[in-house]
Amino acid sequence: MEENACATEGAEAVCEVEPAADLLDAAWDGSSVNWALLVDHATSVQASARLDDVHHIFAQCERAYLAVLDGSRAIGLCSRSELGTLLGSRYGFSLFGKDPAGAHVVRHPVFVHPGDAATEVLDRLFRRASEDFDEDVLLSTADGHLLGLIAVRTLVGLQTRMLAHKIRALEEQRLALQRSRDQLRTAHEDLRAVQLALIDAEKLKSVGRLAAGVAHEVRNPLAITRMGIDFLSMESFSEESGAPVILEEIRIALARADTVVNSLLDFSTPKPLEIAHHDMNAVIKDSLALIEAHAAGLNIGVESDLEVDLPEIPLDRKKAGQLFVHLFTNAVQAMNGPGTLRIRTRSRQLNGVGPNISDSRSESFRVGDLVVVAEVFDTGPGIPGDKLGKVFEPFFTTKPTGKGTGLGLAVCKTIVDLHGGTIQIDNCPEGGLLVTMMFKTL
Repeated sequence: MEENACATEGAEAVCEVEPAADLLDAAWDGSSVNWALLVDHATSVQASARLDDVHHIFAQCERAYLAVLDGSRAIGLCSRSELGTLLGSRYGFSLFGKDPAGAHVVRHPVFVHPGDAATEVLDRLFRRASEDFDEDVLLSTADGHLLGLIAVRTLVGLQTRMLAHKIRALEEQRLALQRSRDQLRTAHEDLRAVQLALIDAEKLKSVGRLAAGVAHEVRNPLAITRMGIDFLSMESFSEESGAPVILEEIRIALARADTVVNSLLDFSTPKPLEIAHHDMNAVIKDSLALIEAHAAGLNIGVESDLEVDLPEIPLDRKKAGQLFVHLFTNAVQAMNGPGTLRIRTRSRQLNGVGPNISDSRSESFRVGDLVVVAEVFDTGPGIPGDKLGKVFEPFFTTKPTGKGTGLGLAVCKTIVDLHGGTIQIDNCPEGGLLVTMMFKTL
């Protein structure tokens, strides 16, 4: 502090110490206050100083309050307004000018010590707001040594800053709670999805057990019926009787029933995988060879875009062949006339989070995995949007009665799941249906 003599004999004044522009930020660190940095001025007079000398000091320093000292110990404040009232009357200087300043100190001044908590000081200060309290606050050591005066406006600014900090903290807490609530909602939705998946899995398991039982029960009667048809076929029947045609129709119906039974068994009791590293392109070419003649007969063109040097992937070649034959047959049956069947393969490295892709082990794939993607596209009518979510359910079919068992896509999904892959079916904006499968290369 810079000290200047600003009074006549018996009085001395310590003039203003200018605060820094970022006074409040420097003084308050968010938890405690350095009161010394908030000192507005340290102008003071001794208690023995005459009031007319104190009046002279007020004229020099233009302060609203001066500290009144007894030696170095602060005992109170002297108010400019009260002194003006006292000395401003016609005979004020004559009557009171020689009075000591200590006789006219402000009653009950607020004292602050360096270690005081900001909240306690502000609470003590603003409880007096009803008194139109506007006095400076005396900062002193525990033994009363004056350190300076802090203006009320500075303390109001401090309180405003503290309230703003508290509001920010509350807002951060609110945002944190909002994030936690969103995370809990997401976790709840994920848990519900898992629960529904478990229910579906149990339902499929029950359907599988039922299907296996039905298939075994039906297979034996079918075999006996087939034997009876073969026996009757050896008999001589005239064409006029119609028996040969009827026997052939029965044989075709039995073949279809046998196909349904075999599909049920494939769905309900999948055989152990015989895994080896295979080229998916070769599996696709072999599967296409089985349906190309049928496709050509319906004027359906087949287009292949198979990536050269496609990485080999672990596959059960027979089941993979069954998978693609199912998909190609479904596509051809869906078009049932002029159209195009397109098959595309490619490899890519996953570099972003998406469906079934994350940075955790809970998803099918992880960011950074190298995968092989196979796409099967047809120009058929597609699948109604409200039925897309049901296409993998057993016995669900969009085909006319008698044209499908509803097990083809369920078997396809089972095969893909057994290989640790994913399968997705979407309608294309330009029309047609796209089946996308993804498999790990390792």
